[in-house]
Amino acid sequence: MELRDVRLALRRYWLLALLVLVLCVGLGAAAAFLPAKTYEASATLTALVPPREGFSPNPTSIIDAEMPVLEVRATSRSFRNRVRQDLAEAEPDAAGIPVSIAVLRDSGSPLLTIETSGNDAEGITTWANAMAAGIRDTLPEESAILLELDDPAFTPRSAAAPQPTPILIGAFVLGAFLALLATVGAARVRQALDLAEEVRKRFDAPVLGQIPPTRRLARGNESVASLLEDGPPELIEAFQSLRTNLDLLLLDRKPTAIAVASWSAGEGKSTVAAGLALSMAAIGRDVVVIDADLRRPTQHDRLGERFGPGELGLADLGNVDVQQVLRRTRYEHLWLLPAGVPDRHPADVVTVALPRAAEALAAQDRLLLIDAPPLHGVAETPFVLSVAHHVILVVDAASVKLIELEQAVERLRGSGLVLLGVVINRVRSQGQNTAYDSYLTKPEARRSAVDDGRARSLLPLRAGEADLSSSRQRLGWRRAWRLG
Repeated sequence: MELRDVRLALRRYWLLALLVLVLCVGLGAAAAFLPAKTYEASATLTALVPPREGFSPNPTSIIDAEMPVLEVRATSRSFRNRVRQDLAEAEPDAAGIPVSIAVLRDSGSPLLTIETSGNDAEGITTWANAMAAGIRDTLPEESAILLELDDPAFTPRSAAAPQPTPILIGAFVLGAFLALLATVGAARVRQALDLAEEVRKRFDAPVLGQIPPTRRLARGNESVASLLEDGPPELIEAFQSLRTNLDLLLLDRKPTAIAVASWSAGEGKSTVAAGLALSMAAIGRDVVVIDADLRRPTQHDRLGERFGPGELGLADLGNVDVQQVLRRTRYEHLWLLPAGVPDRHPADVVTVALPRAAEALAAQDRLLLIDAPPLHGVAETPFVLSVAHHVILVVDAASVKLIELEQAVERLRGSGLVLLGVVINRVRSQGQNTAYDSYLTKPEARRSAVDDGRARSLLPLRAGEADLSSSRQRLGWRRAWRLG
């Protein structure tokens, strides 16, 4: 998510961010002030090696030999019980408090530190000094070292834990981070649940259609045309809805060409272009699909048309006439101008060939649907879109980034192009409406699709190759009534 998306999320969900921040700071304040305060005190003993006549000892060796014995003695339970008994007589209040005791010494050091901690500041100070005095007083007479209490414990003025200031600062920082995550997460959830509404509000662009994902198409072994003949009802309805919304949008304008584009490759623009073309041709609208994506041409596969070595396409218009490369498909009212194989840079080919094709075909009162290359990182895309002037933008619901969509919309509008709307591809619904699905396949609808003794698909987009010339007479108004 880009910085701009984060700012928009904070602006939209500022109340959520504030609640998360207040909650974290409140929990931090509770952690800082509610627990009982813990104090720490320490007393330090210093080991000395007194000189002896006729003997020159190594002080370090003697201390290293004697001090571990003292550490073991100081940490023993019997020694602590003895100190507690002595305190019970001298300081009865301190003897009964809970206290934690640690005896610390670095290797080779003559210093032995007794650290005490607890909730009673004066009590733990008494314990630290009593422990130090006990260790010193119980030193055997034959010991080669002397112990001096050089640094007695003093009553601490402030608690060692909890420390309110660091806790509150940490709670605020953590709260700010979690508030940011909460707003970004809320924006992501909203986008996933209602991307169409997000597009409408944020970009002021109509959503022309929402196409569901289809496993048969994802496997790559079926064309869009075959799926619109006998595919899932929800897919067929989605393309019919796309066509209807586009027809309503174009009541006051009659563009001769519409480009179908996307921000990046793989978002489904070619699939949407093919499905829209087939749906419009099914109601008698003459449509020419121009595959202007010379880098990754796929329209012949989407429409189920053969294209092999020696076939001509858009890339060959510099040498042949448009009618020689224009191919009438097996679907009534639908023609295909394949991409062909470019012999130079695609931008050079498109600059010369596409205007010639658009001029020749638009004069024949046909709607040109141009499968354009992606907007991002392709040199010829702005020119392709300028030829059509009207653009439909396809986005993948599973991978769309609103910042990229915003860049695409700004680029289109900044170039003076007309953004007709957005088509959201691979939209996953939360559950299928089985009642509606059954409505699509009612026995009455099936019986209405029966013609000359054989069953047709619920949405008969295809006219047979053998009877293409007589299909208009046979289907006539019945096709328009079923698909309208």
